[in-house]
Amino acid sequence: MRSLITVFEPRAFASRIESDDELGEIPIGSGDRIGLLHNTKANGDLVLDQIELLLSRDTSITTVRVTKPTASMAAPGDVLAAFEGLSVVFTAMADCGSCTSWSCHDAVSLEHLGIPSVLVVSTAFKPLAKSIVATLGMPNVRMLVLEHPVGGLQPAAVASRVEAAYPAFRTRLRFSGGITG
Repeated sequence: MRSLITVFEPRAFASRIESDDELGEIPIGSGDRIGLLHNTKANGDLVLDQIELLLSRDTSITTVRVTKPTASMAAPGDVLAAFEGLSVVFTAMADCGSCTSWSCHDAVSLEHLGIPSVLVVSTAFKPLAKSIVATLGMPNVRMLVLEHPVGGLQPAAVASRVEAAYPAFRTRLRFSGGITG
């Protein structure tokens, strides 16, 4: 007896993306509190470490770091509540099908709470992320796009990918007071 198995491609097609315009600049001042939401994906913590390092080179910040229980569900309310009053929250890492979907939900949920967010996504899953955030009614979520893959890399390679993407993304940040970079 033979069974038929259907395999679905977890990435959206680029033709479904309507716009690359993102939400406005993110003002970051000296002493601001920045959120780092780790979804438990491999190397997501290293990505967030590198973002924290790069931001701290530009200005004096403090961070609130929270790890959600799993990448395959939305961040619970208590996790989102931990970020109330912060200047911005970076959520990482969207580099596979379900983790991209739930990271998109997290970024949109934060925006609905009035907390600016940045979805950290790999190049291979940016089209899917754009499709999901559009479906969620917020097609212009800010994204920091890293070269794919991210999971499974050595720490130095992860740091290199974040450092390579940061200069273009940095133009979306508006620093005030205490800029060191």
